[in-house]
Amino acid sequence: MLKNNLRVAISKSGMIIKEIADKSGVKKRTIDKWIGIEETEPKVNDLFRVCRAIGITIEWAVAGEFGTEYVRKIISNDPNALQVPDRILPIVKNLLLLDDKNLKGIQANVEALTTDNHNTASRPPAQSRAQ
Repeated sequence: MLKNNLRVAISKSGMIIKEIADKSGVKKRTIDKWIGIEETEPKVNDLFRVCRAIGITIEWAVAGEFGTEYVRKIISNDPNALQVPDRILPIVKNLLLLDDKNLKGIQANVEALTTDNHNTASRPPAQSRAQ
């Protein structure tokens, strides 16, 4: 899981391994070993420094949860980006892990839910009968 999580985070960071190595102080070859065929286990201090450099938590690297700061960093790269409320950030974190096919399915579900909510909100309330 660590290898795959690091690959995803590195890809989403927009940095190349050399930049991450320079920013973290961990050798490029060491990072290559973590995400490559050799799959060596990282030292905790080195992993922490690489995680900090690419904007994820060490917990996400190991267990697969994006840190809030990483999500905010991605969103804030666009000066016109929508401000995401804290209550929605966990959803955004999970969306970042989905492939295009699953995202389209999620989008269809969200559109259906918002359409249902809109239609329900625009209907007059049901009349109650006096008994």
